[in-house]
Amino acid sequence: MLADLITSLQQNLGLPPLYKRDEALGKYRNAAGENVQPNRFSQSVIPATIIALYAYSRTDGGARAILQAGPANNWASYLFTDKKETITRRLASYSGSPLAEIGDAINRVAGEMIKLITAGTTEIAGVQEALGQLRTEALNYLPPDLQLEELLADAAANNNAQEDPPGIMQAISASFSGADSDEKTKD
Repeated sequence: MLADLITSLQQNLGLPPLYKRDEALGKYRNAAGENVQPNRFSQSVIPATIIALYAYSRTDGGARAILQAGPANNWASYLFTDKKETITRRLASYSGSPLAEIGDAINRVAGEMIKLITAGTTEIAGVQEALGQLRTEALNYLPPDLQLEELLADAAANNNAQEDPPGIMQAISASFSGADSDEKTKD
């Protein structure tokens, strides 16, 4: 089901397919096991956005915002806060795409993924569970050349005091290590 959501997102937005990285070989492979050269735009923007959505959803306030989201939300700013410019520049450089195109793509990917997730649940826990599972899947696609783990860990150190949602960048950093944020907002 999770791969189906990522495939649906990719197809709904008309983006090239994603390929999983074979870590042992350091290459990307298609379903038939053949080596492929992935589209750098899709391969970077889609997983990075899903991982950031996961971190945003770790608090009840963030998951509630996802449930109540409209199509015109500026997700790039919400997800990456004061690191938006640095992260979008990293994605633009990796993919060879204009900076403005990256910000727009993050917003479109986030909006479409939210649409797909909320079509299947209206509960905070459902959003959190779906994005938790999607984060695990997205890590299989994220190019290590982006080195987002280090960047997001640095961003976490700069954003520990953020209240709504608390520690979003810390949660993103933790998502790379497989840890869940124990902080939950109380409403």
